[in-house]
Amino acid sequence: MMPVAFETLVPGLVDFSITAAQGALRITLIAIAAYVGLRFFRAGLGRLEATLIKAGSATEVAPGATAKRVTTLTSMVRTTVLALVARSRQARRPHTVGTIGCPAAAWPGLTGPPATQRT
Repeated sequence: MMPVAFETLVPGLVDFSITAAQGALRITLIAIAAYVGLRFFRAGLGRLEATLIKAGSATEVAPGATAKRVTTLTSMVRTTVLALVARSRQARRPHTVGTIGCPAAAWPGLTGPPATQRT
């Protein structure tokens, strides 16, 4: 086994450390941007929900019926957007597209049990 000089090892380690730190920073910035974006989306959806409930309550026949319908609609929109976000994340990993346990299909429960539990 050949001895490795400390002087030849340090530049490689520094280069690797810088690359790893840049990758971690990019991942962190993307996660923060996604979190902030989803928070704005949720706040906007909450305002829309309140506006729709207020607008529909004047003409509702049964008390609370409009609120139930609007809440169902906004929760369906929220679920659809979250599934699309998960799917866009999945599309960036082409080696996993088409697998049975893809997160976009598994999250709402469309694929059944995970592939490791199937017989």
